[in-house]
Amino acid sequence: MPLDPAPSGAAAWRDRLGALLLSVCAAGAIVAAISAVDTVADAGSATEAVETWRLVGFLFFAGVFVLLALAPRQLRGLWELTIVAKLALPVAGATFLRGSADASSFVIFDGIVTVLLVAAYVSMAGWTAPRPHR
Repeated sequence: MPLDPAPSGAAAWRDRLGALLLSVCAAGAIVAAISAVDTVADAGSATEAVETWRLVGFLFFAGVFVLLALAPRQLRGLWELTIVAKLALPVAGATFLRGSADASSFVIFDGIVTVLLVAAYVSMAGWTAPRPHR
C-alpha cells in the first residue's frame, strides 16, 4: 500500500496497479542480484569489479522500485531519472553494443523493465510530485 495519499475515488486502482508493476520490477531486480552472487564469486580479477558493480546496481534498483511504489508522488525527479537509467541499457544493446554477448539480454530484460516502469509512472501519475520548498 503506498504511503502517499492515493487519488480519491476510482483512481485508487491506478496506485494499486502501479505498485504491482513496481513490485514485479523489484522482485526481478532481487532475483537478478541473487543470481549475480555466484557470478561475482567466480569472476576473475579482470571482471570482478564490474560484476560487483552490477550486483550493487540490481540491489539499488530494487530499492528504488520499492521507494517509488511506497511514495509515488513524493519523490520528484526520481521517476524520470530511473526511467532514463533503465532505458539506457536497451538503447545501448540495440545500437552500439550489438556485438556484445549480453546485448540481447539488455534489450529484452531492461526493455521489459522500462515498459513496466513507464506504465507504473503513468498509472500512478508520478509527474505530479510537488516541487520541494525553497
